[in-house]
Amino acid sequence: KLRISVEADARHTTATITDNGRGFRAADGRPDGHLGLRVLSDLAADASARLHVCSRPGEGTTVTLEVPR
Repeated sequence: KLRISVEADARHTTATITDNGRGFRAADGRPDGHLGLRVLSDLAADASARLHVCSRPGEGTTVTLEVPR
């Protein structure tokens, strides 16, 4: 199951993507050769945005991107 929401107020636009997949432990680092979340985080920072990833094994993942307006 995948949920996507986009909300905006006078200061920010926030996109949230949530799934009920396998999830992962962020403290374990990235698998060799995988740069996806690092690249997304760098792109967000370059746009003065914030990327937050919350995930736990067996509980899915939520990715939130907050972009200033």
